[in-house]
Amino acid sequence: MDTLIPLIAGLPLAGFVVTALIGRRLGKQAHWIPVLAVAASWAIAMVVVVTALTGGFADGVACEPGSQVLNPHNPGTAATASAQPDAVRLMTHSSRP
Repeated sequence: MDTLIPLIAGLPLAGFVVTALIGRRLGKQAHWIPVLAVAASWAIAMVVVVTALTGGFADGVACEPGSQVLNPHNPGTAATASAQPDAVRLMTHSSRP
């Protein structure tokens, strides 16, 4: 997921650069490049938001309720995935066994 975050800003910027460089050659259809870049950026942002709010992924593995994963914010502890529906952060901290 961390590799997707730079694309949120990078895709619209790349769309602008491509349009600035070859937009005149494309004529009236040049607007599709930045429009598609912004749409892709929005879709990636929604994936990042949903992943962050639902507990997301830990090192490429989906967090299941009750699973133990390393806590990146405090390396000496483990985090346990919790199924609390009203919590924004679904990870609760516990001591590492």
